[in-house]
Amino acid sequence: MPIDMLCAGCQQGIDGAYVNLNGEAFHPQCLTCQTCGTPLHSVIMKDGKRACQRCARDVCSQCQRPMEQGLMFEGQAWCRSCFKCAGCGKPLTSAYKSDKPGQIGVFCKDCVSPHCSKCGSVIDGQAVQCGEKVLCSRCFACDFCGAPFPAGQFYLKDGGKACGNCVNQVPQQPQQPQQPQQPQQPQQPQQPQQPQPRPGPYLGSGPAPAPGEGRRIVVKAQKDEHTLWQWQGGYCQHGDHAGRPLFVRDTADGQSLFFIYFHPNFGKWFIGPSVCSSGSVNFSCQSADDAASPDLCQWDPQMVQKIFEPEEVFDKTSDDLGAGALFEDSQFPHTLVTINGPGVSATGLQEAVWVPARMLRKGHWQLFDGIAPRDLLQGEVGDCWLIAALSALAEYPESVKKVFKVDGSQTDGRFVLELFDHRSNKMVDVEVDEFIPCERAYWWAEETRPYFSKPNGNEMWCLMMEKAMAKLFGSYAHLAGGVPNTCFRAVTGCSEQFLWSRKGPGWMKSVLSTENLNQFMFGADAPKASNDDFWGILSRHCFECHLMGASIESPTQAERPDGLVAGHAFAVLVLCDVPSGSGSLRLVLLRNPWGNEKEWKGRWCDNHQLWAQHPEVQNLLRPSFKNDGLFWMQWEDFSAIFNQIHISGKSMLHGENLAKAQAALKDFRIFKLFADSQHLSRTRAGYA
Repeated sequence: MPIDMLCAGCQQGIDGAYVNLNGEAFHPQCLTCQTCGTPLHSVIMKDGKRACQRCARDVCSQCQRPMEQGLMFEGQAWCRSCFKCAGCGKPLTSAYKSDKPGQIGVFCKDCVSPHCSKCGSVIDGQAVQCGEKVLCSRCFACDFCGAPFPAGQFYLKDGGKACGNCVNQVPQQPQQPQQPQQPQQPQQPQQPQQPQPRPGPYLGSGPAPAPGEGRRIVVKAQKDEHTLWQWQGGYCQHGDHAGRPLFVRDTADGQSLFFIYFHPNFGKWFIGPSVCSSGSVNFSCQSADDAASPDLCQWDPQMVQKIFEPEEVFDKTSDDLGAGALFEDSQFPHTLVTINGPGVSATGLQEAVWVPARMLRKGHWQLFDGIAPRDLLQGEVGDCWLIAALSALAEYPESVKKVFKVDGSQTDGRFVLELFDHRSNKMVDVEVDEFIPCERAYWWAEETRPYFSKPNGNEMWCLMMEKAMAKLFGSYAHLAGGVPNTCFRAVTGCSEQFLWSRKGPGWMKSVLSTENLNQFMFGADAPKASNDDFWGILSRHCFECHLMGASIESPTQAERPDGLVAGHAFAVLVLCDVPSGSGSLRLVLLRNPWGNEKEWKGRWCDNHQLWAQHPEVQNLLRPSFKNDGLFWMQWEDFSAIFNQIHISGKSMLHGENLAKAQAALKDFRIFKLFADSQHLSRTRAGYA
């Protein structure tokens, strides 16, 4: 260790053991709480400062008492006893502010949402101000035929509201309510009000069809991989137009109002922001034929990919779907405390819907279905380190299976995982239920999206692993900003967890603290290695089937021009010397846990010209040029850009299985099997 390295606490030179915290070195005795000065064994960052457990504890903004458990709402901490609706006094799981004069505090959804003046129901979708009345979308309709008003326009007739069709059915001069002497003009209601907020129910919302009209259809309209057309969504039938069904977009999601209607003059179906009966049409897209229903028509595939009737409309609670029979973990409740635990920076989420994993999408769910790294994708919280570590672990399916002691995927939803607890320095059983915090979903959604890790298929293992880690560490928010070694240690029970950091032209080794989370210890005699020597060290770890990850140190996550992401963890899968016509090449195979196009754009990236120039290398490695997060880098580029390498000291294979895996790596057969199966893990699964 260089003698001139300064302690970030006392600014004196360090000549001996020190602690590395977020890139800064401290004497062990100088690593103290910045509020009370207590020496720290476990560091919690609060408001950008180091804090002990006591000082990190939030104080309730209402009663000013320290909280053992609580939650954050709009930057303020609340204890459970104070977190109640100021209107009705009910305990809150989701809270909202009111914009009504004189209403101070937090409120439940029902107390802040407008209520329909006609039917009295809470308005989840658009509210329409009609004179002194506020109407829901179901009640803001023609009083004579029940059809909604195109573009929000209506006429007065016989003391009621009439659409353009009904007002002309009898000879009379339509009136404008405010100016009865003027020629016939449609009345434009006041600007629709948006209730604050508009939370949706479990798996459904929106206007119900009129009595006797039960049809609902779903429009799938995706512009490109990242963009949806405005008219995508669910549509409910509201009467007829020109002798055909009239469909109105359910605006419970706060998006624009659209109509699907048939125009007899043109003999086509139209999707547009208003219903047109004249010779001109204002529309967004049109059908290619005049089938009896829009779901039977042909549409421009660039504008509408599919229109269909959903097999089942989920306007139900979780109990209606059978979730009430599932195990619920009272120690890790379905509240914001589980998501935004005290003592850490909150995730920013203020509400979540807890959905059983088996109900996230249609199809049969199970714990495992051919474990592979592509089984999981990162979600909202900054737990790329966990997803990267699990994707590396997924190369060894049997090791994943050993973590699960109880599989409740086919029974009551109770799971027990065996994980290493650094606080007790032993393996412990962690019990969790299968309820996952998700975004609100509406009846037209084909699946419900978890907020955090997202499974690619119908496998639960990654969701349950993430939830067990969150419970072990305190909350989902505790998963933000960790290091892969923390997951490696928790899953394998191996305390030999290393971090190699690039220091100038070489590398230095540190060891994960056996007492603290995410903290590495350096010593004066810390091992060092040149760049060439470090290649040999990493190659041996790869050959021994050790779990590895890599990152580019950065205080924030940021995409780079070269396609990589700083402040983000990647799984290191393979290092190999590859013979080529120009000599031996040192190449590294990595995986971005995002599983998308965020990949390396330099030498040996997907479709790089070097592959065509060196067909002998391509024949040996058989790269897959897809936007799947998997990519190759030349060692010289890898070691110049990545400056933190995380390694677990435990081999994931043993005995004959390890020997077979090493032989397949040495003669490059592993890449042929990888190309054939599309899963490197299945190659190794044959040895595990």
